[in-house]
Amino acid sequence: MNKHKSRRIGAFCLSLLMAGCLEAQAQKVSFNAGSVTLKVAFQKIEAVSAYKIAYNGSQLDVNRKVMLNQQNKEVLDVLTQILSGTGFTYSVKGKYIVIAPQQDEKAKKSKRISGKIVDETGEPIIGANVLVAGTTQGTITDLDGNFALEVPEGGLLDPTDQHEGPESCTDCVARRHPEIG
Repeated sequence: MNKHKSRRIGAFCLSLLMAGCLEAQAQKVSFNAGSVTLKVAFQKIEAVSAYKIAYNGSQLDVNRKVMLNQQNKEVLDVLTQILSGTGFTYSVKGKYIVIAPQQDEKAKKSKRISGKIVDETGEPIIGANVLVAGTTQGTITDLDGNFALEVPEGGLLDPTDQHEGPESCTDCVARRHPEIG
């Protein structure tokens, strides 16, 4: 009988633990605050939920006005609504909600491109700058003219160098990596 009692107590404790986890994920809240700043909205959500909200105030405009008039809505649905149009999204890590800038899908997908930049005689070009076009992301070729760089999907490489000759570095890279042409 003692063995069965232990199992029942264990099962009861496990069910309480699971219920607590589900409650935090599906917690419903109601607000009648009207137009408030994001900062005030976050404070109100923290006050009525089990969540703590983390954000970088230098990136997110916490003085932006949002409508906080939700009735019996899940906390995460309220956050989705008030963050709409801000360029920010959230992720849940335990009892913390982390607000961060949205990344577009193109920026998330990248490809590692490597190659060698040489002059018209086949000699490596040392110290040539290789940039992702339109960004400050780049690298410099090594002593053998080699480079490696993470390039976002659809990104173009913009290799530049100081040498003069009939063939530009752009032509060198495009010939070796036609997909980034």
